Amino acid sequence: MITKHTCPCGVSFLGGPRAKWCSNCRKEIAKERSRLNKRNGAARPIGSKDKCLICGNVYTVKSGLQKYCEKCAPSAILANDRKQGKEYYHKNRDNINRKKSIKRREKRKICIVCGKSFDPDGKPRKTCSEQCRRELRNQRWRESYYRKKGKT
Repeated sequence: MITKHTCPCGVSFLGGPRAKWCSNCRKEIAKERSRLNKRNGAARPIGSKDKCLICGNVYTVKSGLQKYCEKCAPSAILANDRKQGKEYYHKNRDNINRKKSIKRREKRKICIVCGKSFDPDGKPRKTCSEQCRRELRNQRWRESYYRKKGKT
């Protein structure tokens, strides 16, 4: 979900839920990190050994940002994602609930065969009548039949 953010430098920009910096600041930060890494060397070289933050087992480093062993990584990533999702929801709850409420209240649908507006009565229907349902089924059958025969 793209939203409007304000960078610490004061510039407004559009970005995802985790965006913090505008494109100019992001480039500067990347340059600074690159410069520091070249000067200090990689903090943890790929292939070195490190301890998992959850279980304490030793694992082989496969990525610079790796924090967990292969067994703990899926559950740790899900937990972090869940936490960030809840934070985002609580921050934007009014806007999210308003959209859901509007969608729930929309009762009318448009028939995909004839184009008439109809009330689906809480059922996942795409057609307004039995006749349109049959026509849709026949259309799909013909498409399937001709696709198998190689005709158009």
